Amino acid sequence: MKTSNKALALSTAIIAAANAQALDTDLPRVIWDQNPSSHAVIGYSSSTTGNVRYKVAGGNWQTAAVDRSFTFDGSLRSHFVDLDNLPANSEVQFQICNSTCGDTYWFKTAPTSSADMTFIAGGDSRTYRNARQEGNRVVSRVRPEFVMFGGDFTDRNRYYELEEWLEDWQLTFSNDTIDGQPAKRVYPLIPTVGNHENDDQRFICEVFGVDRDNDNRCTLDDTYFAMNIGQVRAYTLNTEFRLSGYSSYWNQQKSWLQSDLAGNSATWKVAQYHKPMYPRTTSKPSSNSYMVQWAADFTNYDMNLVVESDSHLVKYTYPVVASNYGYQRNDNAGTVYIGEGSWGAPTRPADRNSSWIADQDSFGQLKVIQTVGSELHIRTVPFSGNSFGTGVSKAQRDANPLALPALSLWQAANVGDVYVLEKASNGLSRWAQASTPTPTPIVTPAPDLRLQNGKPASGQVARNEFDIYTIDVPASAASLKVTLSGNNDADLYVRRGSAPTTSSYDCRPYIDGSAESCTEANNGNNTWYIGVRGYSANTSSYQVVAEWADATPTPVVTPIVTPIVTPVVSPTVTPTPIGSCTGTAWNSDAIYTQGDKVLYNGNLYEAQWWNRGANPAQNSGSWSVWQLLSC
Repeated sequence: MKTSNKALALSTAIIAAANAQALDTDLPRVIWDQNPSSHAVIGYSSSTTGNVRYKVAGGNWQTAAVDRSFTFDGSLRSHFVDLDNLPANSEVQFQICNSTCGDTYWFKTAPTSSADMTFIAGGDSRTYRNARQEGNRVVSRVRPEFVMFGGDFTDRNRYYELEEWLEDWQLTFSNDTIDGQPAKRVYPLIPTVGNHENDDQRFICEVFGVDRDNDNRCTLDDTYFAMNIGQVRAYTLNTEFRLSGYSSYWNQQKSWLQSDLAGNSATWKVAQYHKPMYPRTTSKPSSNSYMVQWAADFTNYDMNLVVESDSHLVKYTYPVVASNYGYQRNDNAGTVYIGEGSWGAPTRPADRNSSWIADQDSFGQLKVIQTVGSELHIRTVPFSGNSFGTGVSKAQRDANPLALPALSLWQAANVGDVYVLEKASNGLSRWAQASTPTPTPIVTPAPDLRLQNGKPASGQVARNEFDIYTIDVPASAASLKVTLSGNNDADLYVRRGSAPTTSSYDCRPYIDGSAESCTEANNGNNTWYIGVRGYSANTSSYQVVAEWADATPTPVVTPIVTPIVTPVVSPTVTPTPIGSCTGTAWNSDAIYTQGDKVLYNGNLYEAQWWNRGANPAQNSGSWSVWQLLSC
């Protein structure tokens, strides 16, 4: 029996409310809305007001009273404390206090100089909590200066969804020790209004405490603002003023934006907003005419980089300038647009093509952006198929503002894994194409994601999540067969040479259920990438196996033995090639894993662990990578 929509919505709300009551009632967050080198907003959620105890590194503890409190959606009560007159580029510890004080947290104020720095940008985290949490863990590992978030925090902008979002945000925190005591690092957030916040755009101050005009009120004037952070002038814009009834706010924001762009000469001007000018999916309009109104100002007043959201996909444009017909590519001086969301929202196909697109795709991701000397470096970090290891430590970040953990990155066509921009003579961005491309480092997948011939691997994937495997197939194999089985509905993707995506693959059966297979011709030594992607709403458990066989196996030779009377000779201890040994010839460029067998100088060897380029004759023995076999 199907439950009515109204009853289902009510039961969902009751369950969500019950879960919300079990959450941490503090849910701390740090917000930047103005002058971040000397000012920050501390926010927390609690039924009691309390206060904040804080101190700057090397100083004494002080107490700051709550400046304003708001209730969002009739239930989520939050309090906000403005910390002012802080020293730039300094560590600030704080505690949330009622009758007693809780855990110690800390953040860092923004630098005022042109020092290098790392920050993160992304958006759309509304429904896929697993992906949202994975993105949040990336923040913790990277230790950015701050995070720009481009809207659509949740699906329906309800209090219990925002509580859950704030709970997940705690995963961005890094565990440290300061003055001999545990302290969690909190990364300042710069929020943006998305279309899923249309029912109450003031959530940006009701939940995050933004107060751009310092009046301790929560109004629509607080939904757009700008600030200087090191070399960057960071802009947050409200695309939802495009809706009926907001025309005066739209015009007011447009005038403010033009004036601010014209009056600022920061090294890098970077903007974030929700609705893109020209969405890259055909499920959206080909253009958003309101946002396009900003394009000319971006060209005329040196906007270098724009982070868009909403479409739930991935893109890089070339540097472009505004024209009467959209964008015109200009690699030597233009604005670069990147995005479009997918920090936990259902992905959409990137199926609208334009000549000014460097590359586009569809997967969950966020952007890691760095100011590096006179350059701007942009990386895209996919969530699925990424082998996230240990993050950057506090000592490493203190020593190097550009240190990054090991991350598998999007290999964008025409750009590579790092999109490098330089400052053009007119202030816009220039694509820093090197005459000799920098080699891309080889990222070795985690051991459990490297398949062995004929040996199955198992896993689970949620909807729209990708598990990526690899297998190295020798030139002697004519073909590779990959078979997928399991419950619910997972999809198989196979591609030679690089990881498959929803739009780039050599084989994708795309049928109902999880019983799928691909057989692909193999020419030469190849690394094949095998993707398993969740399609059904329920998590799919699967098993995948890849197998190949030599096209022309070497026949087994049985020597004819003729009795010959010979003198007794002392045996030679050096190995002698045996005619009955069969196997694939060793290749110095191939990758071998435990159990792989190769022939070298007529002898048969078995790999003891993963290796590449280790000569079997020179690396064999009890504790060596290869073991000599008898045959």
